[in-house]
Amino acid sequence: MLLEAARDRWLILGIVCFILEFVSWTFALQRLDVSLAYQLSCLTLITVTVFSRLWLTEQIAGYRWIGLICIFLGSILVGAS
Repeated sequence: MLLEAARDRWLILGIVCFILEFVSWTFALQRLDVSLAYQLSCLTLITVTVFSRLWLTEQIAGYRWIGLICIFLGSILVGAS
């Protein structure tokens, strides 16, 4: 079972993306203020949702779009303060 998982290209790609995210998050925390880095991490939620809609043709409910807009506006408000 472990060998099958090691051959799954999507699993490997997911692990590589997770490692890249960890490295970039660590680099961002070293170089940026935490408030700015946190804003960038909030934008990750938005990009994942948009790409899943465009690339995977996932159906996104209206209330989730409203939630994403609230996250985006909240991120802008935190950055403006």
